[in-house]
Amino acid sequence: MPYTLGPAADPMAIAEQQYGTAATVQFTQFTSCIGLLGYNGGQVTGVHLVMVSNDDTVFDNQAADLAVQALGVYTSVVVIGETDLWEANVGAAYNYLLGLLNNSVIIETGDGIYGGRVENGVPQYWDQPDGTAGQYVDVP
Repeated sequence: MPYTLGPAADPMAIAEQQYGTAATVQFTQFTSCIGLLGYNGGQVTGVHLVMVSNDDTVFDNQAADLAVQALGVYTSVVVIGETDLWEANVGAAYNYLLGLLNNSVIIETGDGIYGGRVENGVPQYWDQPDGTAGQYVDVP
């Protein structure tokens, strides 16, 4: 069965295998996940990706193509989350995904809650590792 993505009902709670667009987006809890944050003007699109889908499909090149399609038009993109874990476990598909992205910034994080917004024209990401209060940080 192919890896699937669907629209999130709430852009402030983008769950695994979902995407959403708004002025501010936030993912649900990351454990082994990564997220894509595509910035376009004052809007952000978040795509919440898992290594193994809810039907046991492993993230592959087809899933990477689907993720970029869900991301839509962007001027810059952040890949945030357990990027080292992805490199170690689904490296070929993860690197294929990175090769599809333009103007990307990779931010390795641990378990936590992450998201994005644009504040005064500056792309920012929400950084809330487990056990912290969280804060917005300018994208490097």
